[in-house]
Amino acid sequence: GGASPRAMTGARRYSSPPSLSPRPSCSGYDARTSPDPKRRRYIVTLGRRRGGYKDYAPSVGTPILEAPRVLSFSRNPKGTIQFFNDFRKLALNSRRIRVRGKWVWPPLFVDLASIDILSIPVAVVLSAEFERWKRYKGIALRARRSSRWNHRVKRLLCDLGTFDLLNIKAPTAEENLGTQLVLLPLASGEKTNQEAIDKLQNDLHHVGLLLEEKPYLFDGLTEAVVNSIDHAYMPIPDRNLEFPSAGDRWWATSCYDPESDSLRFFVFDQGHGIPRTLGAQGDWRAKLKSVMDRLGLATTDANMIEAAFEVGRTRTGLDERGKGLDSMHKVIDLAGAGYLRIVSGSGDVKLFADGRTTKEAYGSHIGGTLVEWNLPKAVFTSVGGEHE
Repeated sequence: GGASPRAMTGARRYSSPPSLSPRPSCSGYDARTSPDPKRRRYIVTLGRRRGGYKDYAPSVGTPILEAPRVLSFSRNPKGTIQFFNDFRKLALNSRRIRVRGKWVWPPLFVDLASIDILSIPVAVVLSAEFERWKRYKGIALRARRSSRWNHRVKRLLCDLGTFDLLNIKAPTAEENLGTQLVLLPLASGEKTNQEAIDKLQNDLHHVGLLLEEKPYLFDGLTEAVVNSIDHAYMPIPDRNLEFPSAGDRWWATSCYDPESDSLRFFVFDQGHGIPRTLGAQGDWRAKLKSVMDRLGLATTDANMIEAAFEVGRTRTGLDERGKGLDSMHKVIDLAGAGYLRIVSGSGDVKLFADGRTTKEAYGSHIGGTLVEWNLPKAVFTSVGGEHE
């Protein structure tokens, strides 16, 4: 009988539903969870000196954010978005506390040991959240039980550069079990930092040199990526972002997926999102309503994203925003294959080169806009076809 060691610590736990995040069992008593702070500090220090307890040990009352077993917008949208919402509330809505006469940010531990499946799009958003915390708070997040993280999860986050944000050592060569080959480590910069954007363009150019049979595809992709960055964080009158931004930053990366033999390119920002931004502009609101009425679409974020691209595809005399949407779609038009995916607000839309469209509606805002271009590797390397 009696309280469990975990309950005795007084630590608050935030986890996903039990069906997706089984809590690890505890066997025996762990001195690191002792309710006596002096005793716990002594045991942890002694253990570290002997080469053990490499993971941070949380103090009494320290919140621990656990991830669900599946972190993926397509496979577990509800649990994934709830995890991000919990993270933002804990990380960005906290207040400074007074410790030994100094005002400091309270610590927050992130536990990813329960993750079995981590998708690339979610890994990008996760890394962006970690960087926002670090820049906003001025301190790095603390990772818990990192030695127990799934090897593929560790490899992916390491290749993206996320370990640098968490101050974790890179996994060993024996743990190199990743299924996705990261071609471009996660790049980040402020929207107004032209030097960072120039570096991203240069990095994309070097990726394109590996597939130089059709360099014009990379030229169009680079233009579309820059357009996505340029239109991020568009202001909305009398409406602020729910959470503070990290300086209007963007994040971009590229990887090769051997399972689908495709190249994937991502850009993410933590702005209001396409539906809210366009819906707040009078001229665009009228255009979107006209298209949605014609197509018989209800007013949802997914439908607004679809309608926005329909406006960009069919209307002439568009403003810069409309031309930007059109340039994003032209990448898959030139390739003749693959798809463009927009996850923004509470909508998830895939626009395929063959004209098909698939849509998903989520229960809440994902916290920004994620753009993905997914193109078969063959379209870059196949011989033949003329570019006009």
